Amino acid sequence: MKHVARQEAKNMSPTKLPRPKKLFHDAEEADMEFALVDHQLHSLIDEGALCLADENVKLHHYVQPASIDLPVSGTAYLVKEKILPFKKRVECSMLRSTCDTCRMQVKDLIGELTLEEKSLTGKGAVLLKGQSYLIYCGVICLQKGQRGCLSPKSSIGRVDIMVRGIVDGCGLYDVVPGDGISRELWLEISPRSFNIRVHAGIAMTQLMIFAACNEDDAFQTPIKSVYDDFDHSPAKSVTLHSEEGGEMCKEMCNLREDFQSFASIEDGFEALPTEDILDLSLTDFHHPRKFFREIFPSDQGRLTLEKDRFYILATKERVCVPTYLSAEMVPFSHHVGELRAHYAGFFDPGFGYGREGEVKGTVGVLEIRVGTKEAHLSDHVPDMF
Repeated sequence: MKHVARQEAKNMSPTKLPRPKKLFHDAEEADMEFALVDHQLHSLIDEGALCLADENVKLHHYVQPASIDLPVSGTAYLVKEKILPFKKRVECSMLRSTCDTCRMQVKDLIGELTLEEKSLTGKGAVLLKGQSYLIYCGVICLQKGQRGCLSPKSSIGRVDIMVRGIVDGCGLYDVVPGDGISRELWLEISPRSFNIRVHAGIAMTQLMIFAACNEDDAFQTPIKSVYDDFDHSPAKSVTLHSEEGGEMCKEMCNLREDFQSFASIEDGFEALPTEDILDLSLTDFHHPRKFFREIFPSDQGRLTLEKDRFYILATKERVCVPTYLSAEMVPFSHHVGELRAHYAGFFDPGFGYGREGEVKGTVGVLEIRVGTKEAHLSDHVPDMF
């Protein structure tokens, strides 16, 4: 996990995996960055930084403590192949040259790639597993010194749906540049284990916005959140609590799978092969055992994860994020193996903390897929950073 509400840019060792600033469009002169919280996100919406495709949707209703849920609407386009992010410039017929505002856009490719169009209105649309769909989300424009990051919502990741954001002219998945240019935002939705029914208005991904600042400014500026009372003092890491309740404090740390107590606690699950439809608009409706089965370790205390199967496990450590911080988990690391550790790794302020620190951490839920051959795990094996 790495601290994202304020991130040091100097004197970081290679093991801490610093983000390349130019790659992620950060302000080069900034020492740190912080995540915008609810009242700042409301202000951005009022300023027109994000305009949804459906103008009737009240985006203010989707604001979370440090993120904005992005609802879908309109049409889902079944495409015959994925669109990788691109920064390709096209020739401007008037200027006979290339310019930043004249670029190839995703909508220019829809016609030749679309196999079927499905409306999300009314009864919604059934999106089939193993297929990829594109949905137009809206237009976003972030100013210099800001950057956006997209991540699937945790409820979406738990049912093995990969949701990625594609921003025109960016060249990276799930990244929104801060350069003052208005760009169309598309979502690529790929159900992997289950057929799903999607209705207009369902939020499938969340947007986090970060702003660059200098270290002195970051520690002197008060931070407001949805919580009324909390400590304004700065911090450089989240707090982890061990099984015994003791604190472990690191700027970057390993989280480990916990399946030692599977015999008494249902903490591990594997997705079942099924053709049933999972309706994302229904809560407390689908029986979990129609879609998942429990998994248990062998007599030797090991668990085998098969290639191309989907698993849900829990972390050994409990995560506690104070109300003035947010945090994220890294989905991949070659240091721990060829597997994806989660789909949605963003922790809102106050996760596992409560209002005044009365909650001593909450376990993190891991959505795991193995990329190569099957993997064998033991209790306490590190899974991600």
